[in-house]
Amino acid sequence: MHIQITKTFEDLGTTYQAGQEIHVPESLGERYIFSKVAARVIKPNKPKPRYGTPEWAQERKELDAKRVPLGTDATIPFYAVPQWSVVRLSASGVPTYAIEKLHNFDRTLYGKENPRITDASFIDSMKKAGCPAEIVQRYLKILPGPVNQEQIIEAEIQQRYKVQAAQNEQHARENGLASVILGVGK
Repeated sequence: MHIQITKTFEDLGTTYQAGQEIHVPESLGERYIFSKVAARVIKPNKPKPRYGTPEWAQERKELDAKRVPLGTDATIPFYAVPQWSVVRLSASGVPTYAIEKLHNFDRTLYGKENPRITDASFIDSMKKAGCPAEIVQRYLKILPGPVNQEQIIEAEIQQRYKVQAAQNEQHARENGLASVILGVGK
């Protein structure tokens, strides 16, 4: 609300001078008007230009020039041509790498999380996605060396045994009396 101060006064540590024209929240303006220290100023509205006209575009430019950018404003870049790169990601402090594709307003990440995927099949799938071969080779060089398939399977089996042993131990603690009666675990 626009108001014009009619009498000099002080409110909340701010001194308002007679003749001063200010913009205040409506509730505050109504309080000043009711207290007879201010009068409402009614400014004639300038008609807005029609959307899409050159006058409208000019008004938008003027308003944008006055606007103060916020810290939360983000500009999303537009990539007409796909751009490929190898990026470092960090999940829980462990460095992880991925192939990043930037195209239009989209960001797509490709990775070889499953060690059972062979390099050849990964290269083939990335070729189908349009990734340059040098980017794929750079990504594969960063990854840890090839792991033996038997080692992977053995590690999975050992993990299953550990889980099963923990479940059995928990079951024995919960049903201790039954295991003594049946003679299990002696």
